[in-house]
Amino acid sequence: SWTSPDFGTTATAVVRESPKGLAEKGVVVVPVDDVQLKVVDLEGRAVAGAAVSLQGKEVGKTDSQGIVVVGNVPLDNEYTVTVVQDGTQLAEEPVKFTAARLEATVKAGIYDVTVFVKGAAGQPIEGATVRLLRNGVEVAAGATDASGQVIFEKLMIGEYQVEATVPGFSASGSLAREQRSITLTLDLYIVLFGVPMTFATFLALIIGLILLVIVIVVIISEYVRWRGRRLGIYPPAPPKK
Repeated sequence: SWTSPDFGTTATAVVRESPKGLAEKGVVVVPVDDVQLKVVDLEGRAVAGAAVSLQGKEVGKTDSQGIVVVGNVPLDNEYTVTVVQDGTQLAEEPVKFTAARLEATVKAGIYDVTVFVKGAAGQPIEGATVRLLRNGVEVAAGATDASGQVIFEKLMIGEYQVEATVPGFSASGSLAREQRSITLTLDLYIVLFGVPMTFATFLALIIGLILLVIVIVVIISEYVRWRGRRLGIYPPAPPKK
């Protein structure tokens, strides 16, 4: 048997030979080999530059393909693989290496977040400014497209606050750990002539326009009748009693 000074695990080989046979054989092979770890995010993309530890010992950083190779690992043992990047732990998984399994893939807590911004009528809001904050610090910002969406890529696992704004309107929400989408609703009903309005404002505008039309119609009607009487088209108004 051989115990790794790095990981504290042991590789053991059982040899059933006579002393003479063992002497003739001359070699005892214990199950120790190089293993490969690949780190990918939750979208399946390789994670480069992440620090990988095996049994608490850092064994290297992933390359551009998300791979790190570890030498002299006793097989037939279970190991705890930890992935850390920029001071944030992204993964901690148990992995067992055997002669038939010298490679393992670990999924790190990096993912994309989709924010959808809609109005009071459920319509998508284009051009809304969306900010993503973590512990009150802005980590990303963007504007919604024609579908009312903005996608923030390759975010580290955590809790985030989300803010969406258009002139005169705002909405906010929060993303739980590993939550990958959120919808924010603005109290914006319609935009007329470049002016954003709530439903109440729009309704008041419509009522105001209707009243204005009624007033104009009454004024025009009275003017036509007055003008008609002046021209003798309509009979004069009866005298007041």
